[in-house]
Amino acid sequence: MQITTPLEKIEKISYRYSLEDAKKPLKRLITRLLLHHNAPTLYFFYEILKNTQEEFKQREEYKELHEEHKRASNQYMDDLTKYSDEGLLNFEKRLSKEMQGVNIEDLQYDALVNAYNELHDELIRRGLVEFPF
Repeated sequence: MQITTPLEKIEKISYRYSLEDAKKPLKRLITRLLLHHNAPTLYFFYEILKNTQEEFKQREEYKELHEEHKRASNQYMDDLTKYSDEGLLNFEKRLSKEMQGVNIEDLQYDALVNAYNELHDELIRRGLVEFPF
């Protein structure tokens, strides 16, 4: 079996950014600041480092929350078209009971509401529940 991916692309994929690689753009930045008579201090770099670390940590936490939300919403939803009419009605009762004990601010509440809305749409499509209007 022959690999058709060019070697340059494979090298680019496996490339890892190191501290040595970060020195060149930092040197250019410092040189540019010195040319414009702005001498950076250690406090300047420390402040940039702390702000960047906090922003990075916040982004990672947002990613985790997003993944957790996706897992929670997938936990309640199966393919609703595979359910029988009776199974769908039983699932609706069980989901309604689960929703009663969940706080509105809870992450699980949004997943339950989304699941209930999709379930209710399927019930209306099958004619098992009348549309209120």
